[in-house]
Amino acid sequence: MENELMRQATQKTGLKLIKIKSKDELEDLLRSGLNTLYADVFGGEPYNEIFSEEEVDTIFMDYFDKNGEIFVGICPAT
Repeated sequence: MENELMRQATQKTGLKLIKIKSKDELEDLLRSGLNTLYADVFGGEPYNEIFSEEEVDTIFMDYFDKNGEIFVGICPAT
């Protein structure tokens, strides 16, 4: 079911969806810019929230540690 939903989402959006399976994988994504992107997106309208990169790291790591599932959409052009 999960793979089918990911396939459908990829077809609709053009993004390559990946499920984060390890803490190391999440740390790599955060270091390569996920934390900055998250802070930028939620820093603008309509949210206007301010996050440091460290706060974003903590948010994602805490969620992962609580067995939360994290999916990331990556543009194939990057």
